[in-house]
Amino acid sequence: MPVSKRQDISRKAYLWLGGGMLLLAAFFRLAGLEQAYVGGDQASILGPAADIVALRSFPLTGIKSSMGVMQSPVALYLAAIPLLLARSVLAVKWFISVLDLLALALLYRSMRQAFGMLAALITGLIYATHPWVIEFVRYIWYQSFLPIFSTMTFAGLLWSLTTPYRKQAQIGLAFALVSATLMGFVHLVALPWMAVLIVLGALWAWRKRLWRGFLVGGALSGLIAAPYFGYLLRTDFADVLALLNSGTGRGWSFGNLRMVGELISSRYILRMAHSPIWQEAVWEPAGVYLIYPILLGVAGLGTLGALLTKTQGAWVRGMLLAAGWILLPPLLFVRPSVHMQHFYALFMYPAPFVFVGGWIGRSFFGVASSWWSRVERVGAHAMTVLVILLTAWWGYIWVVRIPLEQEGKIHQDRVWLMDRVLQEISSYLREDPTHAVIILNNESGDISGFDWIRSFVGDDQVRTTFAQSGLIIPPTETCYLLGPGVSVEYLEPVMSQLVQRDDMTIKVEPPWQFYCGKMLPDTRTPLAVWENGLSLLGVEVSGTFAPGGTLALRYTWRYSGAVPQTLFSFYNHLMFGDTLLAQVDGPGVLSDRWREGDILKTYYALPVPDSLPSGTIQLRTGCYGLHDLQRVALEDGGDGVEVAAWTMMPEP
Repeated sequence: MPVSKRQDISRKAYLWLGGGMLLLAAFFRLAGLEQAYVGGDQASILGPAADIVALRSFPLTGIKSSMGVMQSPVALYLAAIPLLLARSVLAVKWFISVLDLLALALLYRSMRQAFGMLAALITGLIYATHPWVIEFVRYIWYQSFLPIFSTMTFAGLLWSLTTPYRKQAQIGLAFALVSATLMGFVHLVALPWMAVLIVLGALWAWRKRLWRGFLVGGALSGLIAAPYFGYLLRTDFADVLALLNSGTGRGWSFGNLRMVGELISSRYILRMAHSPIWQEAVWEPAGVYLIYPILLGVAGLGTLGALLTKTQGAWVRGMLLAAGWILLPPLLFVRPSVHMQHFYALFMYPAPFVFVGGWIGRSFFGVASSWWSRVERVGAHAMTVLVILLTAWWGYIWVVRIPLEQEGKIHQDRVWLMDRVLQEISSYLREDPTHAVIILNNESGDISGFDWIRSFVGDDQVRTTFAQSGLIIPPTETCYLLGPGVSVEYLEPVMSQLVQRDDMTIKVEPPWQFYCGKMLPDTRTPLAVWENGLSLLGVEVSGTFAPGGTLALRYTWRYSGAVPQTLFSFYNHLMFGDTLLAQVDGPGVLSDRWREGDILKTYYALPVPDSLPSGTIQLRTGCYGLHDLQRVALEDGGDGVEVAAWTMMPEP
C-alpha cells in the first residue's frame, strides 16, 4: 500500500527521530564495550580469527556445537575482518555492534518503503532497545551474529516483496539470500530456517521472474558455504549423518514456545548477567512482561481483520512475511533432541517487532470512516504510547547494567583487561622471542578465556593452564600471569626463581600479577619413560590413606618431543592385585600445551574407598590417548608404573 501524504506529512521530523533512534541503538551497543565479557567461548572465535589474519590457518569448521556437530567457520572469518585493521579484542566487539547497527538501518529503510515512516520508527525503536537483542549483540559469540543476519535477511526480503521497481527487487532478493546463508552458517541452529527462506526466495523469483537476483545471491551463498561443505566432503558427511541418526526427542515438547515467549516479552532478561546484582538494582514494574505479548496479540487480531476485508498490496505481503517468521521457527523445535536455549530462536527477530510496527503504521493515521476504523486508530495511538513506555523501561535497565559492568560488579574477564594483558605480553616477548608466558587461570575447560592471546602475538610459547590441575615450567626465561582468582600459592614449585614484575601488573581489584624469572633445569633421573616422550621425574603422595580418606597426588614430568598431535590423559589407579579399587583421571596440563623440554606438574585428588581389603594396595599411573583410549607403552615395556604402595593389616 503506497504511503499517503498524511502519513509522511512530518517526513523531516521522522528523519530526525530515525537518526535519534540509531544513536540510541548505538549507545546500548557501544557504551562500555571495554567491559564486555571474554571467556572460553570468545577465545574459540578470537584465536582462529587471528590465525586467519596471519595466514597461519584457514579452518573449515568452528567449535563443536551443543547439537554435537562441528560449527561452520563463517563466524571466524567474520571476526577476522576487524583484526585486519586492529589487533584488539575491542575491535572485534565494535565490529559486531556496528554490523548490528547496519542491520537496524537496513530494516528501517525497508520498513519505511513497505509500511511508512511511523512503522519504520516504531519497529526500529523496539529493535534498538530490546534487551535480548542487546544482550547477545554485546558479546563475541557465534550466536551474536544470529539476530544481525536474520534482520538483514528480513530487510532484504521485505524490500524485494514490496518495492515497485524490478531492479531493486532483484538486489533485495540477492541480498536476502546472502544474509540468510550467513545466518544459517554462523550458527547451525538456524540452518533449517535458512533452507525455508531460500525456498521462499526461489518461489518469489519464479513468480516475479527475478532469476538474475536469485542466481547472483545463490552464487555468493555458495562461496560462503564452500569451506564447511569442503569439511563435510572430507568427512563423508559424518556430522550430518550423526545429526540425522540422532533423530528428535521421543515426545512433543513445547518448551520452545515458552522460550520464544520470553524472547518476545523480555522475561528473564534480568537473570542473564549471571549475578543477582543487576536484578536487585532494577525497578521492575508489575505486568511489564505482558505488555509486548498483548501488543502482538492486538496487532494479530487487527491484521486478521484487515485480511478478511481483502486488503491487498505491499502491506499485506510484509505482514504475512512477519507473521510466518514468528509462527514457523518455533515449529522447528517441537520435538527437540537437544536442551533448548534462548539463542536457538534468535533468528525469529525482527519479525515480532515488524508485526507491531506495521500494524501501528497502518492504523495510526486511518480515516475514521466507520466505528471499526475509529477503534483501530484509537488502539494504534494507545499501542504507540505503550511501545514508548516499554522501550523506555528496556533502555533504563541497560542504563543500570552498563555502569555495573564498568565497576566490575558483574563481569571480571573484560575486554579492556584482556587487551591490556595482550599489550604486556607482546612487550615482554619483544624483549626476547625465546621467552615463554604461562597464564594460570581458574577455567577448567578445554578452552580458556586467555587462549586467544597465543594467536594474537603469534608465539607458540604463550600458553594457559588450569591452576588447580597443573603447572608448566618451560626450559627458558618465563613470565607467569596469575589470572582472576588464582593465588600465588600455585607458583610454589618455582617461586624461588621468580620476581614479581610490578611494572606489568594489570590494575584491577584484585590485581592480575606477573612473576618472571629463569627456570632452572630438573636433572633428576627419570623413574619411568613413555614412548610419547614423557618421563616421570618425581611423585609426592600426601593426605590420608584410610577408608574414606583422600590422597593428594603431585607428579613431576619432563616432556621431550614435538607438540603432541594426540590429546593425552593421565590415569591414577588404586589397585589390589588386578582389582581396581579407585581411580582418578585427567589431563593435568592439556597435552596441546606441551613443548620440547617442558617440566610439567600435575595434581590429583584420589578418594580412598570406604572399605579396603587386607594386603598390599598399589598406586599405579600412566597415560592414554583420548581419541582411542589406548594406553601409551613405556620404553621398557608395560603401560603403567607403580608409584606408591600400602599394606592393610587384617582387622583383629
